[in-house]
Amino acid sequence: ASERWLPAWCQSRCLATATRIDWAMLLRGACNSALISVIVPAYNEEDYLRPTLLSIRSAAENLAAVSEVLAELIVVNDGSIDNTAAIATSLAATIVTGTRSGIGAARNRGAATAAGGLLVFIDADTIVHPSALVAIHSAWQSGARVGALAPYYTSDRFLLRAHFAFWRWYARRHQMTQGVCQFIDRELFAELGGYRSDLYMAEDTDFYRRALVRLRTVGEG
Repeated sequence: ASERWLPAWCQSRCLATATRIDWAMLLRGACNSALISVIVPAYNEEDYLRPTLLSIRSAAENLAAVSEVLAELIVVNDGSIDNTAAIATSLAATIVTGTRSGIGAARNRGAATAAGGLLVFIDADTIVHPSALVAIHSAWQSGARVGALAPYYTSDRFLLRAHFAFWRWYARRHQMTQGVCQFIDRELFAELGGYRSDLYMAEDTDFYRRALVRLRTVGEG
């Protein structure tokens, strides 16, 4: 596995954005597609969703400018009771209605609607760097079938900052990623059966672990 580092920008609540692509197992040869799907699960995210979607739109414009690859934006409104739906409607091309069945199920619902060959899952309180989708698409074109942008968190609390710093160190050593910004080849996603909907915590690290195991099993690792 190899790595590429990107600059990080983030703001607000434990917001995260691109710093490092965690390369997973590589598929021989490059994949090609003119569309990637960005899926944002959201539950009561009115305070954070707008800057998240604006940052994704900016990243999508940069991707189209340098590669002529388009990105569709899908928001899964998972039963929100605040203004999440209205914000998503004003900024997202596709809105999917969820039933508050958990973030794993919400991601899967978005994937079922997606048309792209590459699926990118971004949390609703995440600010992505303008080059994030360019980097992800480049990694995919180079053969990476699954991976993630390592998050950089901000907080006013020292203990939280220390916790986040430890997580970054631990995750890198143990090939773990969070769902802050994960990407996966559509075919591999289908082979895995998506995210586990029965997990309400660590469904993202479970997903990434299963993807690595799958690729090693079929000899792509």
